[in-house]
Order: sequence, then structure tokens, then C-alpha cells
Amino acid sequence: MIMSNHRWIASLSTALALAACGPLTDSIDTDAGADSAVADVPRQHAADAAPGEDASDSAAEDVAQPDVIIEDPCRGVSAAGRCASDSMVERCAMGEHIAPQLVSERCDSTERCMLVEGAAHCVETRCTAGATRCRDDRTLERCGAAGWSAESCANGCVGSDERASCAPAMTPDRISGRVIYEARAANSGRTAWGPTVNRPARGFLVTLERDGAVLASTTSSAMDGTFSLPRPAAIERGDRVVVSAVRRSGSTTDLALVNPQLSPGAYTDRLGAVASVSRATVWRWTWLVDTLTGPSPTLEITIARNSAAANVFDRVAWGTRFSRAHYGRAGRTMIVWMGPGVDWTNSFVGAETRVAIPTRTTFQSQMFYAMDREQSYWADSVILHETGHWMMGSYSESNSETSGHTYRCETWPGLAWKEGFANYFAQIVLGNPFYTAVNSSSVYAYDISGEDPDRRWPHASPTAADIVSSRTPGLFQKLSELEVSMILWRLSDGSRDPGPVLDALGSARMNRPDPATGRFERGYFQRYLGAFDSTRCSYSSVTATSRSIPVLPDFLDALNCAGFSRARITSAVRPNTRYPYPVDRPLCR
Repeated sequence: MIMSNHRWIASLSTALALAACGPLTDSIDTDAGADSAVADVPRQHAADAAPGEDASDSAAEDVAQPDVIIEDPCRGVSAAGRCASDSMVERCAMGEHIAPQLVSERCDSTERCMLVEGAAHCVETRCTAGATRCRDDRTLERCGAAGWSAESCANGCVGSDERASCAPAMTPDRISGRVIYEARAANSGRTAWGPTVNRPARGFLVTLERDGAVLASTTSSAMDGTFSLPRPAAIERGDRVVVSAVRRSGSTTDLALVNPQLSPGAYTDRLGAVASVSRATVWRWTWLVDTLTGPSPTLEITIARNSAAANVFDRVAWGTRFSRAHYGRAGRTMIVWMGPGVDWTNSFVGAETRVAIPTRTTFQSQMFYAMDREQSYWADSVILHETGHWMMGSYSESNSETSGHTYRCETWPGLAWKEGFANYFAQIVLGNPFYTAVNSSSVYAYDISGEDPDRRWPHASPTAADIVSSRTPGLFQKLSELEVSMILWRLSDGSRDPGPVLDALGSARMNRPDPATGRFERGYFQRYLGAFDSTRCSYSSVTATSRSIPVLPDFLDALNCAGFSRARITSAVRPNTRYPYPVDRPLCR
């Protein structure tokens, strides 16, 4: 249960409320009113380099400067955070549809602020008396006056953070089975949800429980949802198999789907909403052991039992496994908030939080997912799109250019890059190019493998087309996220060869500014974007900051500098007619 006086509630409710910083001022482009054809018509700039000029010869001072610099709401603090004192962590929370905001977290009396792998955290320096935990599968640790002491568990250690025990004696027999859930996929025309299908529940935590105590635990197979648990010498009435939307790595929970127990309704302030809840629970499904029949029964999570939550967890877990398999290391731990009837904008937020579910767990990032009548919980592309934001935040520099968006509109380079990559990530995981989503309960799809159906982008004449100045004309013009997705899809030959693309995303060129200048080489600076008008493809305000972020041309440089085929890059970007990236003049380190 999440108690209302937990410090994460206090810090999030004050520091992460969406209105906390008030409206942004000193905008570059403001809404000119209903009579204006396009409210945020960009100011034109003289190009820093003439067409054909070798941009690599430009001096470092020629990197584009922001038009207007507003006060940084995070006061120079990054998402990795800093130790403001021994007992206080400060970090910049940022995410989709949420402007960067400064978060403060006070450490417990048993902790102190420390940098761990470059990020600030409250780290336990002494334990809480009476706490227990599993150091590994066979070792239980107890906290006493002298700190943690270890004892061996003959039958294995089971439990969770701060509450664990040695498992009781078990027989050689097993309780085995398979977990599946009901889902809906789009029909053949991708115009509506089709009939139900059964999918394996992959990577769920499966426990054998008695009177609330965990006797044994395992994880369902990431291939087919099968599981196997040891069987106690005697089955007691009330013993149950519990399937939870939780993934554990050792003694750490690295992914959990949580019901915030909010009343049904629309929530504009997502962070504020979860900060105010008094209790929250992990999504769990239970079966009494004495009702299971056969040597390997099937445990089915039906739509009536909220299999929509199982679908979201399964898809998020799939995307994070895909990412870890490529990079060989885990990404940021994440909590996914989803409750029956709770309607909020699907989004990813790189904000750390602590939640008691039932024991206190720290998550490094959060995802919000709606569970309303629109039924976006069946839209696998959308679920994996949000997971793509998690991937970028875990393995690359995650820019915080954020606001409303749609594939039909051109937008600013940072937002187009971030959203276009998330679309691409969803489809390489799914293995097809048809991004399928839902709007007002209407299912629709678009193909990221083809050509822009509207041919909106005037890239054939890049001179003076930048919305902000850049070394190569046209690199910073407005761009649709769909165009970015199409470029990435062509670069990786669809889902057949995404490795080089993902390597470039995770490279130093995309993760750290040039140490000599403190900027990314192409010189784009983050914008704060106001309210989005999807009808006119405009923003109520656009303000620049002094924070350098990588965008599409930086990524293309990273790919190019790693030796990727320039012929394939040329074919993907089509510099003479589509996106004017100078293929023969990358900016390398």
C-alpha cells in the first residue's frame, strides 16, 4: 500500500505538478489567432554554410545558437541528478507531454545521496533493523545491530525487497502450467479490433502463496508462458498460484504494472494524480491450487478479468527484453501506471519515484497508460512506441522536446526525432511496418515503409529552409515524425537489420556532447513547445533553451562515422529530393 505521507508523494505533488512552473514566456513564435493560417510560422535565417560548403571546416563558434534563451526550470540539473546535500537529491524530471521540472527527494535516515554510475540516488548506508532480503537465490540476509548478516537457505530464498524468507521444504513434484491471456488484434484491414486471440503471458512473476506468504517463485517463459514451481509436501486449503505483472532481476523489481486505485475518469495531471493516491497494487491474477487439474493446466486471464493489463505488460516486457538483448545490459527500471476507467495521455516520463507495492521500491522511470473506452490497450504499436521512449532514455541521450504531436504534422527537429524513433522502434519489435493505433475508438494504421502519402516536405530546396540556423542548410527545418520513421525503416531494411541503427543510437556521439564544446556537433538546441493545435499543426508558443540535444542529423553522423554504407544512407534520406543530409560530410569525433 502507498501511504499518503510517503516522501515520494510530497516531492512529486509539489515539484512535478504540470502547472508548477506556469506558462513559458519569451516565446519565439506565438499563436497569432484564428485568422492566421499557421500560427507558428518560423523565422527565416541566413544559412551558416553555403550549399556545397564543407561543413566540417566550419569553426566551432559557428554552431547554431538558440534564438531566445529562457531560464532553465531545472537550473542546470540534468535527468541524472545531483546531490544537493548528503540527504537531498535533485534531478530534472522530463517526459512526453511534460515540460522539464526540478524534483527534490530527501533521503531516509538510513541513506545518503551518492552518485552511482553517474546518477544521483539515495543509497542505503545502513539497514533497517528487522529487514530481510534475498542476496541471491540461496542466501537470506537479515538486518541486525551490526548490519546485514547472511544465512544459507537449503530450499532457496524467496520474497521481495525488505521482506524475504527461506523457502520451506518441497517435494520433487512440481506445479507446472502455462499462462495465457485474451487480447484483440486489428482486423485484416486494420480498421477495427478483430475477434479475441490467445497470447502467452511471457515474463510474468509466478508465485506459490499461502496466507499471503510466498513459498516459491519463478518467471513464466519468455517464449510460451510456461512455468514450473516446486510443490509443498501437503497442499493446504487456500494455497494459490499468483501471476503478477512484475519482472524481477535478482532481488530487484525492474518492471511493474501497477493499478493506482484511482476513481474512473480523465486525469490531465498524471503525475499529480498518482502522487495523491493513498494506495496502489500490482496487477495480479490468482488460481486456487486445488482447482488446477491435469499435469500442466492452462491458466487463462480473460477479458473479463482485465486481460488488457496483461497485454500492456507483455508488450512492454517484450520491448525491454528486445532492448536488453541488443545492448547486453538492463535499462532504467520502470513502473507502468494503469487503472480501470482511468483516462490519461499515454506517455513516458523519465522521473524517478518510490512506491510501496507492498514494500518500498524505487523506479527510475514511469509510464502512464490509459484503460478507458478508447481501448488503446490493444494497440501494440502504441504500447511499444511508449517503450521506445524508455529505450531512448535508457541507452541514449533522451531529448526533452515535448508536446502534442501527430504523424500528419511537421514539427520541430527534436520532437520529430524522438517521436519518429519511437514509431520505428515499435515496428521493428513487431516485425511489420504498419503502425496501428486508435483514436476515439476508431482503429487506423499507416505504413512507415512507403513514401509520404501527402508529400508534405519541401526538402528539394533546402537553402534558407531552416527554422533555426545550422551549418548545412535545411537540416533544422520542420519535419514529420513519419518522415523520420520512414528514414530509419529504410536504413535498417525494415526489421531485418536494425543492429547498426541501434548501435548508432547508443554510441558516444549520441550520448555525450563534444567535450571540447559542451554541445552536440550539429548544434541544435532544445525548444519548449506550448499547447498543440493538431488542426493547424501549430504550437501556442515555442521557446529556446541553451541545452544542446542530438537530433536526426547527429544520429545520421553517428551511423555514418561508424562506417555504415553511405549508399544506403543516401538511399534512405534522398538528400537531393527529401532530407538534405550531407552524406559525404559527416561530423565525426
